Formats: sequence, structure tokens, C-alpha cells
Amino acid sequence: MGYVSDEQSCAGRAALHALISATVGYVFLALVISGAGSLAYAESDEGAVYDYERWDCRIGEDGSSLTLKCSAKRTIESAVGEGYNRLSLHVGRFSELKSVCARVIDAQGKQVYERKKGDFEKASGYDGSSLYSDDCTYFSELKAAQFPYSIEYEYEVEHRSLFFWPDVWLQYSIPITEAAYTLHAPRGFQFDYKMFGENVEFSRGGNSYGDVYSWRSRNVPALDDVDYVPAGDQERRRVVFSPKRFAMDSYECTDNTWKAIGDWYLDLTAEQYLSAMPEGVSIAGDSQQEIAKACYDEVVNHTRYVAVQIGVGGWQPYAAELTWERGYGDCKDMSTLLVSLLRLNGIEAYPVLIRTRDRRPLDVEFPSTGFGHVITVAVADGDTVWMDPTCDKCEYGDLPWSDEDVEVVVVTNRGGEIWRTAASECDDNSTVRKSHIAIAANGRASLAVEYCVSGNYARYLRDYIPGLDQDELKRFVGRRLPGGEKRYRVLSHEILNLEDREAPLVINIEGSRIKKLDKIGKKLYCSPYEFFELSDREEEEFDGREYPLDLVYPDVIVDSVTVTWDENVSADSIAVPRADSAVFPFGEVHTNSEIAGDTVRVSFSKAYHAYSVDTSQFVDFETFRKKIKKIGKRNVKLIGN
Repeated sequence: MGYVSDEQSCAGRAALHALISATVGYVFLALVISGAGSLAYAESDEGAVYDYERWDCRIGEDGSSLTLKCSAKRTIESAVGEGYNRLSLHVGRFSELKSVCARVIDAQGKQVYERKKGDFEKASGYDGSSLYSDDCTYFSELKAAQFPYSIEYEYEVEHRSLFFWPDVWLQYSIPITEAAYTLHAPRGFQFDYKMFGENVEFSRGGNSYGDVYSWRSRNVPALDDVDYVPAGDQERRRVVFSPKRFAMDSYECTDNTWKAIGDWYLDLTAEQYLSAMPEGVSIAGDSQQEIAKACYDEVVNHTRYVAVQIGVGGWQPYAAELTWERGYGDCKDMSTLLVSLLRLNGIEAYPVLIRTRDRRPLDVEFPSTGFGHVITVAVADGDTVWMDPTCDKCEYGDLPWSDEDVEVVVVTNRGGEIWRTAASECDDNSTVRKSHIAIAANGRASLAVEYCVSGNYARYLRDYIPGLDQDELKRFVGRRLPGGEKRYRVLSHEILNLEDREAPLVINIEGSRIKKLDKIGKKLYCSPYEFFELSDREEEEFDGREYPLDLVYPDVIVDSVTVTWDENVSADSIAVPRADSAVFPFGEVHTNSEIAGDTVRVSFSKAYHAYSVDTSQFVDFETFRKKIKKIGKRNVKLIGN
């Protein structure tokens, strides 16, 4: 890492991240993966390789703009690698695609065809969720009739603000023979940079224009293909940049510190807050917490989230008054409205710039504007309350999993400050199933289940269930039963609190066993633990794995099973699973059983206390999941005479 100026070289601090969903006006080259698989051959298991990718970046003489030129070549070796044949160039209000030219070359080195800017397809907005936007994407799929073939391309983009200075990626999910980035800067231009990953060569020189900096990496392997890796734990070779100053329109950031970034956002949003309560809206409460909750409910109930990408780089929210009047807005619009209502009702409140958990985490030592989301924080009755008004399934004071336990920049009147959002505890995200299995004299069984979900999974289900058709819903409900829909037939069900974000989601199910219970000799077997099969994540192989295992969020699953039987069932004795438990820092599992007359009660609980399992904990995790597998094989046995 290095700080570069005309006077000195010392530790650098800031990365100006350009690839952010809350920002328009940047440009990137996208490798769109569509069905890439695994096929071994001489050059690459991925079926494609970068022969080279070379970037040339020139900072304007006034130090406020940059021109980026790229030339690259990819070879598509087989059908496995054909997902790497799409080029996408994304530009907006502060960027202009000056030129692009792409050529398809066959195995004999003959040009098959060429496409220039006018031949590329053009689409506005980010995706189908965008209401409107002032950005656009140029894209084209390039292929030949036979493998192997190559794609050669060059393009030039002009960025009119250094805010959009993109990172340079020197490593992808396919190998690269040569990756190089050269920066030309006028003398005296000040910026910070930081290098990530291994084997990145750096050099510095000069020419008649000014200073020349170079980053180069050769024979770069593809990123490891590993599932369930927490965001940021698999670091690619890359370099990030930040100018000491940047401006967009009349809004200028004078330093690349957290304080200065916060000051810049303060200036950007200063005129966008409400000056008075909306007409007809009255907020009441006996405490600050009640008032804050009323403000949150007012925003969530009155407005809906849409992607709005117009403004100064997609960063400046619309006026809160307009957001209220039209009843929709994006994350920064809705947070500006919520902060307005809170402040007007005497609650200390601030907007929060956040990188969500599915993105690379904030580098506290390296200030950055690479945020993709804006939420709200308030201080009510002395307590810190985090709110995400775009989450219409979240109750007051509760965040979606993507906002939890991450370092953020809170935009206070003192500038930007680093805080950390609240973390979930396992009890916040619970799945509780209470089942009653009644065994008839003929060995068949009926079933009554109450399936109760709260927290992050409940929020997911509230979005997921309404989109199911009748057959899909039947299968979904069947999977909530012990042993699933293959073992039990759903007779009836009801879903409660689907629209009530403040109450647990409840599914009540009546069912019957499709086949009789298993009977061997005089023993009748009833398995109470079939609900708890290991997930794909929990079945992950650890041999050779170098990355933590992502658990997404802490949660707890509790299964309570009551087994009763008809008086005509011959049962001289009863055997139940023995009590058992295992406790580790990342999680725990417990089981217990009891017999009370003609009733057996069996309980099981599995809890995760962490968001991920570190590599140092893999041995314990292996013990943990073996314990769960053993528990799942234990049965209630009714032994006849």
C-alpha cells in the first residue's frame, strides 16, 4: 500500500470504489457467466483464458478527470468457457464511452467479424427493478462457429469526475497470462492506492507528461472455485485508487478521510430534508422509542422501494417532500425521508452509508466511497436503533441479514464516523416446530404441526410464499413435516401473520402418514428427527479448504415432538433417544426425551451463534455435524409383548 504525491511516499488509506449499485456514471467490463461448468484441458479447467488485459489510465492535466483505455484478448477453448464471451460497458452522466471495437478471431488467426460501438446493443438502467435512470449499458455477445476462438477488443472511456475512478482487477474466475495497469498523472497530483493479493509488481517512473505508475501480474491463476465463502475472505489480485480531492458538479470532497466523505455527503443532502411534517401526518408516542417506531412505520407503510438512479452520481437523494408525495424512492430517498421525520419529532438520527454483507467488507484503515446502500440510525431513549426502511418485512429496530454486524459510515454533523451495525443472535432468527404424532392401532399415524418462524427466514418466506402457485405451495407445506412430503400427506394447512411483520410467521398443518410405521419383530419405530437433515452448506467438504464457511447469520432450530398411541397399540415397554449435547463457540446441539404414561416427548435444538465458521474450527465443526447425523438416526421404539 502506498500514498503518492509529488513530495513524498507513505502509507495510503483510501480506495475509491467505482463498481457500486448506488452510483451511476461509472464504467466496467463485465464477464457474464452463463452456465460455465468444469472440463479439464491443457490450458484451463474453466474453458477460457485471458491472453492479456492491459489498462492505460491518464489523469487530466487539471487533476479532475481521467481517460481509461483498455485492450484485451480472451481465448474461448470449449463450450464450457463460452459463458465468458459477453462484453458489457456501463456508463452514465459523468462518463462517456468514446469508442469500442471487438473482433472475433478463429483458430487459424483469421478475423471472423468485427463490432464497433454502433453495433453493440444498448440498454438503460441497471435491471428490471430500475424505475428510470440516466445510465446505460453497451453489450454484445461474441462467438464463432467452432472452438477454439479468440475475442480481441479495445475501448476508451472518459470519466469527468475522479469519483468514478475504477479499481483494476488483475484476477478473475479464469486464468490470465498477463494483466497490466499503467497510470499517467501530472506532477503534483495526489492520490492513494492499495494493492491486494500476491505477486503484483509495482514500479514508478516519469516522462514529459508527469509521473508514471505501473502494476503488473503474470500467469495469474483463476480464483479458487469454492462455495459458501464469506464476502471478502477470498481476495483477488487488484489495485484500488483514491484521489485526495474529487468533485461532482458543485459538490467537492476535499480529502479522502472518513470525516471528509461524511462532510461531502452532508453537503450533498443538506437541502433534501423536510422542513416541516407532511400535511395530515401526526406522530405520537409516550417515549422516544414509541415516537421513533411511529416514524419508521409511517415511512415503510407509506412508501415503496424502487431503484432510482438519477442524481449526482446516483448519490444525491431526491427531496424528502417529493419522496413523500409520490410514495416511492430508493434507499437514499427513503432514509432521507425517515431521518427527516425522526429529527422533526425530536429524535437524533443520521443517514448511514453501508456495504452489505454480500459485498467485500469496509476497510476501516482505507477510507472508501464504495457503498451500495443507505440506511438510518437513531438514538432513542439513549439506545441506538438501526432501521432499513427499504425492508418492508422488517419490524422496527430489526435489520435484514445483509445489513447486520458490519462496519458503516454514519454521516453525523461532525462528518463521517465509523460505527458497527447490530448483530443478530440466534434467538432472533428462530424456526420452531411443534409436532404431535398420534399412532393408531393399525400402525398408521396422523400428524398435527405448528411451524413458527421469526427473523430473517420469516422475512424471506413473506416474500417467497405469495409467489407460489397452488402446487408449489402444497409442496412447500409438505416439506415442513417430519420426513417431508414423501412420508406424510398434507390434509389441510393455514398460514398466519403473512402480512404482519411484527409477529412470527405461523403455518399450521394437519397430515397423515402415507405408509404404516416401520415394524421389525415386536418393535414399532417412530423417527422424530427427520426434520433435521444437514444442508448443502453443512455437508461442505473441508479437505484442502482455505476459506471460512459462510453461515449467513446466527439462527436456532427447535423441534419438539410429542408421540402418543392408541390404547390398543401393544407396547409393554418404550425406548426413547438418549439425551445428548455438544457445544462449540460457533454453535451447539441438544436433545432430550421423556416418557409420561402413554406419551413420549422428544426435543431437539441446533443453534449457530456466528456468521461463519473459521478454518481453525473445521475439526470441531466436523464433530458437530457428525453428532447431528447420529442423533437423526435415533428412534422412539414401542416394544410389544
